[in-house]
Amino acid sequence: MPDETYDAVIVGGGNKGLAVAMWLARYGGLSVGIFESRHEVGGCWASEEKAAPGFISNTHAQMIFLGMHWPAAWRDFPEFEEYGCKVDMHVINNSGIFRDSGKCLAIYSVKHDPTQERTAREIARFSERDADLWLTAWNMRDVVRPGAAEMGTAGTVEEGMQTLLATLAEKGIKQEPILGTYSAIRGAQETWESKEMQCIMVRMRLSAGSDVTLPRGGAGGIAGLFLGSTLPYMCFQVGGTHQVAHAAHKILVADGAKIWTHCDVEKVIIENGKATGIRLTDGTEIGARKLVISTLSPQQLCFDLIGRDYLSDQIIRRIELLESSHNIAGWYQWAIHEPPKYTAAEFNPDINEAYWLGLHQVTDPNTIARETYWRKLGKMAPIEDLNPIAWCHTLADPRYAPEGKHLASNEIWMPPAPALTEKEWMAFKKEHAKDMLSLWQTFAPNMTWDNVIGYSIDTPYDVCRMKNLRPNGCWSVIDTVPSQTGAFRPIPELHGHRTPIKNLYATGAAWEGIGAGVSEGGYNCYKVIAEDLDLGKPWLEPGKEEPASLYEQVAIREKRLQEQAEREKAEKEQSRV
Repeated sequence: MPDETYDAVIVGGGNKGLAVAMWLARYGGLSVGIFESRHEVGGCWASEEKAAPGFISNTHAQMIFLGMHWPAAWRDFPEFEEYGCKVDMHVINNSGIFRDSGKCLAIYSVKHDPTQERTAREIARFSERDADLWLTAWNMRDVVRPGAAEMGTAGTVEEGMQTLLATLAEKGIKQEPILGTYSAIRGAQETWESKEMQCIMVRMRLSAGSDVTLPRGGAGGIAGLFLGSTLPYMCFQVGGTHQVAHAAHKILVADGAKIWTHCDVEKVIIENGKATGIRLTDGTEIGARKLVISTLSPQQLCFDLIGRDYLSDQIIRRIELLESSHNIAGWYQWAIHEPPKYTAAEFNPDINEAYWLGLHQVTDPNTIARETYWRKLGKMAPIEDLNPIAWCHTLADPRYAPEGKHLASNEIWMPPAPALTEKEWMAFKKEHAKDMLSLWQTFAPNMTWDNVIGYSIDTPYDVCRMKNLRPNGCWSVIDTVPSQTGAFRPIPELHGHRTPIKNLYATGAAWEGIGAGVSEGGYNCYKVIAEDLDLGKPWLEPGKEEPASLYEQVAIREKRLQEQAEREKAEKEQSRV
């Protein structure tokens, strides 16, 4: 049985729950109890053998940004990386193949292209203007990169962006106000001359959860350049994203936190308007001396854990109206004999080693809009309107598959889980896999069934195994539409991690920051709690001033990756000899 009382009780052992627990235990000096309904902790820091035995699939969180996901955790927990939170990069970070022209455009990683001149040369094959603009943005990195490091800890991405724009304005570089009203498509079209660059930028916004057709959802002008300059920093988790959960678990155990699985929380115990503990579905009550933290969705927090009687009519209505039917992705995992070999390699051979590779059937960003309109209808877009993403982690990390074999993946947007019945989703997995592989073959002819050992698909229906992603399978818990971002996320009354109940806090992908599996969401929550309860504040320690200390963590790993690239290059040349 769980211990009866802790200083801090956390509902949910997902990534934000583990992260906030790390700071509470070590820097807050509190006893911490984490209660998770599933058989293991980590939430969307999840990797499993799915496509075939020995092939490691990331079933939720897929991409990591060097400056946004882990800087504060790397700084405050020096063992975090050693315990498993280690990243790497592909040769190419973000790219697109355009089937109608047979060409491809590659944006190289900072590991393999520190100056971004290699990337600029590729962009110049489509537009000299865009190439010059790319290098201009990259040479602003002394401003942009610290801003990227601050994004996850500034409270919201929008606040960080405003700080960035203000800094640039001081240097005489100003953003036109009208650019902030654009959709992602309009922003890309005004910023970039070539349709190839437009497609890459719009598809990236789609992966980030934006409705690319909505006003005020775009990234034009300086904001668009900022988005572009972050792409070389895309990376992936070595060995699978669940390694991060293992690293957090090791730290928590060493610091005395207690983690309980198969414990479904029914209610937060509220006495005199104050959270004093939780009640499990089996009737067990757990006391909380100082605070309770929920990592569930806003709806589950308000209607299940708290109860409507404690909430105002306005809060209830706003929670009921939250949107969560747009950020709905599915992920294919393919166990294969050999990696995809693209016909576009005739244009640039490096494309075979690309990470986030957009498969564009037509060189036109408006095709991405059509795909979005289908999702707004709650339907799967027809195959001719799809712009899937493909990658193959084993090209950079052989740990993802047995020796000599490979794991390839796709990201594709799907309708919400309730759009189909369980039986219909099962049929979809079989039939759509045939369509997906047929489409892939038009880009990489070797992607035939003879090359496939096994496959799996995590549909929105499957994603709902994570309690906080129900009922639609929304990977960011709630959509990132303009009314649900910044100070409005999830609603103004819950912004800032505090709730209407004293000593009850909330965090998760539905709260401010980026709606993804970042540790910084838990860090932001801890900062609020530390202010309220006068707990330890590592960000005030000498040498940990922000954002300088966060950027330092990024710069350290950037240098390590570049040194690693030099070693890999030397080893490759030696093997040829």
